[in-house]
Amino acid sequence: MSNSTISEKPALRILDIHVSEVEKYPNTLKDIMFNRSFEGMIIRGVLSPETVEQVVSRLENGAMKSLYSTRPTQNVDRKYKPIEVYGQTLLGTSSSDMKKYFDCATAFRQESSILFQGHLGLEERIGAVLHGLSGLPVRVPNGSEEGQTYTPATIRVLFEGNEIPIHAGNQLIRVPQHEHLNTLIDTTDQFSYFIPITVPEVGGELIIYSLEWNPKEKSEEKAVDPMVEQKYESVAVAPGPGDMLVFDAGRYYHRVTRVSGSRPRRTIGGFMAFSKQHDTFYYWS
Repeated sequence: MSNSTISEKPALRILDIHVSEVEKYPNTLKDIMFNRSFEGMIIRGVLSPETVEQVVSRLENGAMKSLYSTRPTQNVDRKYKPIEVYGQTLLGTSSSDMKKYFDCATAFRQESSILFQGHLGLEERIGAVLHGLSGLPVRVPNGSEEGQTYTPATIRVLFEGNEIPIHAGNQLIRVPQHEHLNTLIDTTDQFSYFIPITVPEVGGELIIYSLEWNPKEKSEEKAVDPMVEQKYESVAVAPGPGDMLVFDAGRYYHRVTRVSGSRPRRTIGGFMAFSKQHDTFYYWS
């Protein structure tokens, strides 16, 4: 018997299942993106407590330090603190220096295999979950040149005082860095995914609003109504360490609340989309 539940407000539905159930939901990603049956889902227990403990310990002891950097929050006011990241994000890369991104992607895949050594690898785990939820082959996309691949994920760290302002992912598909990727994916919509490995004492929740991105908007940024909290329904989502959240971040505006306390919010994550032919499911960061 399934223990799945749906957390629901009138316009926002989040399916909540255990990782052992994913094969019972082979059409869920299509249901979210195309049928709009849900806005997202939490898959509990994607990473075991032992895996999470090891990954956090290794990061805190200097693993992946060569891939650690800070970057400004994308296209927002400077009042927001820079985001700290392990790995190079596509959106954080200059469109004139894509070689740097692909070189870093190779390094991230090598370093993450060491980070997860002794447990099922990050890509193997993500791929198995997404295959169960889509019924499709799951891949990290190849780059435009021989031997290049996109990065499967990055690790984002929010310390005390950090937050991520309201935004919608589909507005980011238009940036120049996406030019090649857009030849592979269905640009109608994209998902975000993340797996927390540490959660803060206070804050760090994901707030998803019923406010939808308008594809007819000409600018890459949208001046979000300051009354969005009062005008639109929302749902707060806070998966635990090792749980995986997949949600329609392309279509729905969302933000991450300010982190408080000594423990940072660390998440492993990135983006996802169907191929143009809907015969493959891609993920990247």
